[in-house]
Amino acid sequence: MEKSNTIVISLIIPVFNPPDSFFKLLTDLSLQKIDVAYEMIIVDDCSLSDGLSRIKKHLDTLGISNIKLLRTPKNLGPAAARNLGSAQATGTVLIFIDSDCRIMARDHLARLYAAHLRHPHAIIGGGVAGFGKGYVAFSDNYCHWATNIPKIPPTLLASGHLVTAHLLIPLAIWEKVGPFDPSLRTGEDTAFSLKARLHNIELRLHGNIFLYHHDRESFPMFVKNFYKVGKDRAAVRRSVYERVPWYLGENKLLRCLLVPLITSGLILKLIITWWPHDKKILFALPGIFVGMLSLAIGVANS
Repeated sequence: MEKSNTIVISLIIPVFNPPDSFFKLLTDLSLQKIDVAYEMIIVDDCSLSDGLSRIKKHLDTLGISNIKLLRTPKNLGPAAARNLGSAQATGTVLIFIDSDCRIMARDHLARLYAAHLRHPHAIIGGGVAGFGKGYVAFSDNYCHWATNIPKIPPTLLASGHLVTAHLLIPLAIWEKVGPFDPSLRTGEDTAFSLKARLHNIELRLHGNIFLYHHDRESFPMFVKNFYKVGKDRAAVRRSVYERVPWYLGENKLLRCLLVPLITSGLILKLIITWWPHDKKILFALPGIFVGMLSLAIGVANS
């Protein structure tokens, strides 16, 4: 059967100050084998360096067709960048991938699209396997990807959320639930997942379809990231429900007193989630403690 030129998939990738891994990702995508046409929409979120020209040069060497290269007028954050890319999409399926990911399997997009055809009215998240040098990256993997554990069989999520690092959203669902909240610098995927649940839309995890994400290797970046995630927790819930749970309320003293409890609860949840699939999490516990403590302190200062 001859491949149609009608765009079916819009692959949206926001990028800021493109890392070396981003250019490897573009090469990975140029090698994909799939029977439907797709477009690649790259949104440069006002990179500080010559990122845009570097991206153009690399794309020229790959010879990929159906490319849209956009740039935000100022740095707006990943949610706003993804919204800009989605507004320019012509496909019936949106696939979001982070700029610091790698895709090793050449049938990756084909398998993700096949999962969509089996569950056309669901949001589908693929697995995410963290990689990076050193103990910080080893710990970051367990902290970040408990919602998208790689290699596990497909499952319907009864709770939790899917991450924008590896996410498929049918256009019809995007138009009903979206866009991402541009005011959120972190947690826009959590807010989107919560809104989808309010619309009784299924969230499905296909961990057997997984990509690799370059995790943080620097201890200061690791701590700073989770602190920011914690500070945004209240904003995420407020953007969906227009209210926050009691432990995220206005009483800052109470939030501070709850830091040990929140930290312990988050660590326990990660252990319970990962233990059936990867018992090496025990070696990451010191790093996990630092990450979840940073998150809890962020909550206290939100």
